[in-house]
Amino acid sequence: MKPVGVIANPASGRDVRRLISSASATPIREKIQTLARMVKALDAMAVERVVFMPDPTGIAEKVAHELQGELRVTAVEPLPTPYLAGNATDSSRAAVTMREMDCALIIVLGGDGTCRVVSKDCGHVPILPVSSGTNNVFPQFVEGTLLGLAAGALAREQVSIDQCCEYVPMLELHDEAGILEDTALVDLAVIAADDIGTRAVWEPERILELFLAMARPSQIGLSSIGGWYRPQADGDRRGMYLLLGEGGEKVAAPIAPGLIETVGVKSCLPLVDGESRQLSHDTGVVALDGEREIVLEPGCPRWVRFRQQGPRVVNLEKTLELAARNGILIGHQC
Repeated sequence: MKPVGVIANPASGRDVRRLISSASATPIREKIQTLARMVKALDAMAVERVVFMPDPTGIAEKVAHELQGELRVTAVEPLPTPYLAGNATDSSRAAVTMREMDCALIIVLGGDGTCRVVSKDCGHVPILPVSSGTNNVFPQFVEGTLLGLAAGALAREQVSIDQCCEYVPMLELHDEAGILEDTALVDLAVIAADDIGTRAVWEPERILELFLAMARPSQIGLSSIGGWYRPQADGDRRGMYLLLGEGGEKVAAPIAPGLIETVGVKSCLPLVDGESRQLSHDTGVVALDGEREIVLEPGCPRWVRFRQQGPRVVNLEKTLELAARNGILIGHQC
């Protein structure tokens, strides 16, 4: 039986946007309780191993301690990694290790940024993104027990991965030589700034242009600008490009929890699969999924490519429905 991987970011849900919006913090204790409920469900499903990314707060050890004496089958194990960097490198390295271990899936507890990092290194191993960050477009809020039931059904091959998982859109940033520099799962923005600073993006007047992998009014964050300006219909898998600035058509959008701001949209164009578009600016900072990452240099153009087939993601609702239709809990003794 394949193990279930867990990458829980201890820092997610704690960035500067809590100071300038009504976003709530997600304490470590809450993450531990969610994961403990998940492991109990995995144990009820007789999943033998769940492996955790090590982190400076010791989430894996605390979950194991929380469940001491309660588990019948499931072993809770931290990955045997040699050191802790205390940053995104931990998530990246853990994703590589879990891919090499042939995990059935990787549960990612974090925000859009954590999911982005993991998606770059997980290969074809599906990820199940669970929200514990600030602006959560990619991951969703999931009760830990249901999370464990879905993961258990996949790990025990009681439901088909091909039926329960789908490849989702993404954005690729390429340099002038065509080399892939980085990716985004939700939005890629060019910000009027000289450095990365506090990383988070919350000043709408600084957003110069915006590439979106998805645009729906039900989202929070930069992608909501496209969602409220030109909402995508159900089934529309195209991306979107917006050029922003003074003189554009005004639209208000919730760019952070409790923070509705107005921007000017000068132009808006759809992006089709495989289409590349050059950045209109060669100075500023590129933000990926709401976090500043790359400082642009004059004379070094970049292109953004929209791809419909990005990382493989577990559809939780479909997984639980198929598991129920397959009767996996009928006659089950816990």
